[in-house]
Amino acid sequence: MSSEKQPIKVLKPFKEALEFWSVQLEKPDELNTAVPAATLEDPLKELIKLSTLIRAQTTKVGIIYAPSTIRKQTQAAHDTVAELSKTFVFYVSALAQLSPVKVSKLFLDEVVTISKDLIGSASEFADELISILESLDGQNDDKNEEAAPESVNPRLLSVGKLWSLCDKIKDFIEKGNLKFLQSKTALNISLIEDGLEEFEEWIHNPQDLDDDDFFGLDDDFSDSEAPTNVADQENPHEEADNEELVKFCEQWLKQLKLVKLLFLSINKSLPSMTTGSDIDEIYQTENKIARHVDSLVVELMMNRELNDEVTRLDGELEKECFKIIRILRSVNKSNEAKVKWCLSWEVKYKELQETK
Repeated sequence: MSSEKQPIKVLKPFKEALEFWSVQLEKPDELNTAVPAATLEDPLKELIKLSTLIRAQTTKVGIIYAPSTIRKQTQAAHDTVAELSKTFVFYVSALAQLSPVKVSKLFLDEVVTISKDLIGSASEFADELISILESLDGQNDDKNEEAAPESVNPRLLSVGKLWSLCDKIKDFIEKGNLKFLQSKTALNISLIEDGLEEFEEWIHNPQDLDDDDFFGLDDDFSDSEAPTNVADQENPHEEADNEELVKFCEQWLKQLKLVKLLFLSINKSLPSMTTGSDIDEIYQTENKIARHVDSLVVELMMNRELNDEVTRLDGELEKECFKIIRILRSVNKSNEAKVKWCLSWEVKYKELQETK
């Protein structure tokens, strides 16, 4: 057997390459400057093919590197790792070709995250293979197998981990950009709904507006520790102020339900050819809306007044909602029904805004 075909001669460079790629993926925006990018027509489809190939090649390597087998198949041990290494080169090259403008930064970041896990697990696998080679020197095959039974062998655990990550990247890419946005939109809907029920109960019980301890903070005090009550002073404007606040909250609650409807309609309204930059803008705007809703609910329930902060948050919420509407109208300009829906939503929101 020639020395060029010794497994260790391909394993160590493979390990070094994996470590290099792991470092580069910490800055995915600069990946294509450190790694030659492929020039594929569809790099995402290629990543699916390559992840499937990595899965199959990992299986072959795992079988051949069984201590009882590897002594008899030194060349195969070399060649299978060489093939796996080459596939990873193609994988990272295809990854470097991806552009956030086309696939969205949101989607690309997740692909990179899973890929980092894949490369990290491959690096651990390479360590295990090197360890197997080193442990074979001067040892009997049967003793080595006995020391590391197949049922708990780290080599097989590494293979299983790589299988799982290959399946994960394949499934994720196949679901696509819009499906991932939908999952993120669902999270933002949940954030909006979290405070919606309690806020609605609060609005429908205006007597709670007169409760100086709405959140039950005084329950933490014993009778002897109870704060001294200040004599109530009549406020001729208090009742009118409360009525104005309740009216505002009731109208804003209707708007909030419109916002939820908008979020639910986003993915149904986006065509498959929606650009990555539009998807990113929608996602970023969704996040802002969810934060504004949360802040406005807290402001109203804590301070119970229509102050400057309420006005500011209300205006910001309107601006961000209309931004999503503008994007939906733009990407659906050839779809009259969807454009009409956007216009109707906008008109309804403005009507509620004017009645507050």
